[in-house]
Amino acid sequence: MRFNLSRYITDESGQIFKHVMKIVLVVVVIGILLSEGGPLLFYRFSTMQDAEDIAKSAASEYLMQQKNIPGVLNTIGSQLRTMGYSEEEISQCVIQFLPVESREKTSVRATVVKYANTLFTRNIEPLKKYSRIASTREEELSSSAPSRR
Repeated sequence: MRFNLSRYITDESGQIFKHVMKIVLVVVVIGILLSEGGPLLFYRFSTMQDAEDIAKSAASEYLMQQKNIPGVLNTIGSQLRTMGYSEEEISQCVIQFLPVESREKTSVRATVVKYANTLFTRNIEPLKKYSRIASTREEELSSSAPSRR
């Protein structure tokens, strides 16, 4: 006895089978969307918090190290490694002391880049751009009140 799929799809006895297959297909598609979209949303919030932490840390390090910018950048790089950022992500992060053209800096802007670890967007090269999440925060050097952008 052979299983005839076309019979289960086309005649009356296959009506339940067709409905079950449609439900299974919808559940699979929803599962894939959740498994891809969930981490992207989580990493978005996580990166926003990390950018705020890095901006605050860079501001306090700048003041503690007597305005030694290379020392601050080394410390921030170490902090990003400790937070679990890869070398690729760290190389794309930007710490900028503002105003750029002035000797006296008044604030620091931190842009943090993280790649969401999802099955499709992270591992398929043409889709990798969709897993890149960047967040920027700015922190005043003289006070502890953040200036958000």
